[in-house]
Amino acid sequence: MPQNALGTTVPSDAEHMPEPADAPSLDQAVETLTRAVDILRSLSLHDEAREVAAVVERLGADRAGIGHQLFRQEGDYRLILYESDVFRLKETLGLAYLAKLLASPGREIHVLELVGSDVGLASDAGPVLDVEARHAYRERVEELTAELTDAERANDPDRAEQHREELELLRRELSRGEGLGGRHRASGSTSERARQAATKALKRALARIATHSPALSRHLASTVRTGTYCRYDPDPRVPIVWRF
Repeated sequence: MPQNALGTTVPSDAEHMPEPADAPSLDQAVETLTRAVDILRSLSLHDEAREVAAVVERLGADRAGIGHQLFRQEGDYRLILYESDVFRLKETLGLAYLAKLLASPGREIHVLELVGSDVGLASDAGPVLDVEARHAYRERVEELTAELTDAERANDPDRAEQHREELELLRRELSRGEGLGGRHRASGSTSERARQAATKALKRALARIATHSPALSRHLASTVRTGTYCRYDPDPRVPIVWRF
C-alpha cells in the first residue's frame, strides 16, 4: 500500500472503490427507453420522444453485432428489436404464430399445432355451430364492427387490426356453419381451415412489421414458409438468436 508524507500506510483509490453494481444489459436499456418513448408520445411530448427514440436506435445498432434479436410479448404489445430497428406492435394472432416459428428455427410445425384453439376446429362430421352459438357469434360481430369503426376514427391501427382479425375468425365460423339460404352445413377440413387462418394471420403480421423494419421484413419474407406445415428457416451461415 502507498504511504503518506508521515509514513502512514493509506489505502489506494482502487482499494477504496466499492465493487461496481451489475450494469443493466443493453437489452434492458433498450426496453426501458422504448417504453419511455411510448410514454412521452402519449403525453404529446413529441420532440423529447424523438430524442429518446434516436438513442434507442443507436443502442439497437450497437447490439446488432451481438447477433441477438428480440421478439418479446409485454402485455398487449410485442417488443421487437432487429438490427438497428426497435419498435412495438399491438399483439395479434399473427405475431403470436410468428413467435412460435421464430422460437423453433428449422422445425416444421403443423398448422393445427400452430393455431391451437385460436380457430374453430370441429371434427369433419356433425354440426358446426348450434343455434345458440350462431346467435352469440352474430352479436359479437356487431359489437366488433362498431369497435372497429371507433378504432379507425381514432386512428388506432393496432386496435383496428385486432378487431379485423377477430371479425374474420367469427365470420369464417358463421360462413362454414351455414349453407345457402342459412341452412345448416357440416364442417369442412380441419387442417385446411387452420392453414388458411394461419397464412392470412402471418401475412398481416409481416405487412405490419414491414412498415417499421424493412430489414426484418426482408429477412422474414425469405425465411418463413407457410402451408399445412409452417417453418422458420434462417440461413445457418448467418447465425441469429431470437430472445423472447
